[in-house]
Amino acid sequence: ITIVPPLPNGGVPPATYKVSGRVLIGEIGQPKFEVRLLDVKNKMAVKATTTSIAKGAFTFEDVPPGTYVAVSESTPQKLSGISTAFEVPAKKDKKDVTGVEVILR
Repeated sequence: ITIVPPLPNGGVPPATYKVSGRVLIGEIGQPKFEVRLLDVKNKMAVKATTTSIAKGAFTFEDVPPGTYVAVSESTPQKLSGISTAFEVPAKKDKKDVTGVEVILR
């Protein structure tokens, strides 16, 4: 027998979202850059990491509600960038978060 503890919220799994955006230098998308998702309200804790692909596109899956920023940096080129803070909503009737831009400088 396996005992599974009940889920919070009366057994309903928490809503999660997809967050997508682009890593840019100027207006040109940059592939192969590591992108980190940081939780603003939790001392900038790293919640997820991914790598940008063609045209600088990146996606984070299964992001819980909260306030985040996306950051990217490249040591060899001495470039770094951070998005503006964005909110992942707590209600599932909202749409996924798109259009997050990390502009490298």
